[in-house]
Amino acid sequence: MFSGRWVNFTKTVVSGGDDSFGRAQFSADATTFAHAQFSGGGVMFYATQFSGGDTSFHEAQFSGGSITFAHMEFSDGPVDFSRAQGDAPAGLVPVSGQSLPTGLRLPQVWLPPTP
Repeated sequence: MFSGRWVNFTKTVVSGGDDSFGRAQFSADATTFAHAQFSGGGVMFYATQFSGGDTSFHEAQFSGGSITFAHMEFSDGPVDFSRAQGDAPAGLVPVSGQSLPTGLRLPQVWLPPTP
């Protein structure tokens, strides 16, 4: 579990290999992955829980490899990818016709086209 007033992964680089935050719990007043870079290899946030406050992926970069956010859970604050860049991670964007979960903010270019 990552907890406290502020959990800071600003400018973290996750590249190559298999890196997992799978089933991790982030419970803080604020969690940030601002300007982090996720590329190559496998990066997994499978069934990760974000709670307790705001979570930001402000200008985080997503490219290449397999990056997965399937079955992510969040409560008590927004999870904001709205200024993230690159390819949308798998499992994060709802399929066409489904609405975004409350509090999830995505870049407009990641959203599926509306019917």
